[in-house]
Amino acid sequence: MFWLARPNHLRTLAAVGLVLASLYFELRPAGTVPHPYAATALAAGSEMSGAALEWRPIPRGLLSPVPASGILLVDVAAGEPLTTSLVGEAPPIPQGWWSLALPVPEGSVPGREVRLVVGARDSPRVVPGLLVRVFEQTTIEGTTALVAIPEAEAGPVAAAVADGTLTVLLGSAW
Repeated sequence: MFWLARPNHLRTLAAVGLVLASLYFELRPAGTVPHPYAATALAAGSEMSGAALEWRPIPRGLLSPVPASGILLVDVAAGEPLTTSLVGEAPPIPQGWWSLALPVPEGSVPGREVRLVVGARDSPRVVPGLLVRVFEQTTIEGTTALVAIPEAEAGPVAAAVADGTLTVLLGSAW
């Protein structure tokens, strides 16, 4: 009589173990990693800093890691996650160049080439420059930025800034 046979406990134990293992792998928590989000609205050219960032856990592998420091290439809304396409490195000051804080037009981002027109009223001269860093200060003349210029042109450009005869022209990005 088959129904009176002794039950096989080993087979039952193996089935229960298989069900429990499948439930564990199905319902286990996914690994998370902290990822930076914008705590407030951030303007293009602003530097990523601790106060402006909020770290939230996200599933591992959802977004690629973002460098801990850098400069934002575009405007970022509050609560938006930061991705590698939004963050860039500040260009270094070229060898033999000097930097000067100048007012530049709104929307200027680091890495852009600029042309400085010195002495626009008398005999204008064009000086090449590179936008290195944008500060969060905005004046009537525009946003304040650190602009690198050749060493030979540092004196005339500084004099043009003092005289108010300097004009900043933006070039293409990268």
